[in-house]
Amino acid sequence: MIRCSLEEAHDSGPMQSIYTPKNTVGRRGESRAMEHLQFLGWEVLERNWRSRRNEVDLIARDGQTIVFVEVKFRSGPLQVAHEDVVSHGQEQRIMSAARSYLAAHQGLDCEVRFDLLLVLHCDGGHRLEHYQGAFDPGLSSGRWPGT
Repeated sequence: MIRCSLEEAHDSGPMQSIYTPKNTVGRRGESRAMEHLQFLGWEVLERNWRSRRNEVDLIARDGQTIVFVEVKFRSGPLQVAHEDVVSHGQEQRIMSAARSYLAAHQGLDCEVRFDLLLVLHCDGGHRLEHYQGAFDPGLSSGRWPGT
């Protein structure tokens, strides 16, 4: 697992006040996460991609790898290990949405990875923590059947 912490590396202004509605704050966090991925040179393919009741915050291409990214915004220091930020149920829903996405895009020849991107609000600014391969779909090769 790779962990990258960035402090104000590619800032586009302070985060909106934590007192705004959760939905707005979450969208701002997703926007920061998307900017981060683009800064890394990744191609963002989808934002808030839905399949039935499941959703993936961001879907991006990192070279030949399709990355399904869960974005979490926190208004203070992280109180738990990053492994505990996404519940097992959330992982299952993200993986279900990923299967649907890959089935809808049959022509993709790619590896698959699941990342977690934390947007931490701190001292009027923000810090991003990007955990590549944050959770594993249980496949040693990184490829899912049919991809």
